[in-house]
Amino acid sequence: MVESDTYVNLLASYDSKRRYDIRRAPRVGVTLEIEAIQSGDRAAEIYESIMPLHRESWARTGLGAHTLGYWCGFSKSIRESGGHDLVVRAKHDGETVSAVVVHVRGSSAFYQMNSSSISGQKVSANPFALHAALVASSGLGAKYFELGRY
Repeated sequence: MVESDTYVNLLASYDSKRRYDIRRAPRVGVTLEIEAIQSGDRAAEIYESIMPLHRESWARTGLGAHTLGYWCGFSKSIRESGGHDLVVRAKHDGETVSAVVVHVRGSSAFYQMNSSSISGQKVSANPFALHAALVASSGLGAKYFELGRY
């Protein structure tokens, strides 16, 4: 993997545990798929692929999972307003073990969701995927990243 200046500089700003986790994930076989969704059909495919993980993760945390219709509608509204619906999927042994959703509009990126499996947590997929989402958001023009209120 070629690391951009943004990737390296942002990584350097984290505490040592987080840097370790992010560097560890690809070493243990975690790969990333990063996509700025461009169509309703693609939104349906991507969100349908992460719905089982979303339900599992949110049930474990006590939050109610959103529906596929919610995510596809949200994606459409972001795209139609000129923004980017960005999804990062972390995979390990061919299985999606973490997913991060970010909406980028202008110079701001808004973290919408992270879902993970227990196995994803064990291979540091969550911090790796979130770091990739931060970097990808920067590439789409974001200067600010809102992590949410949960």
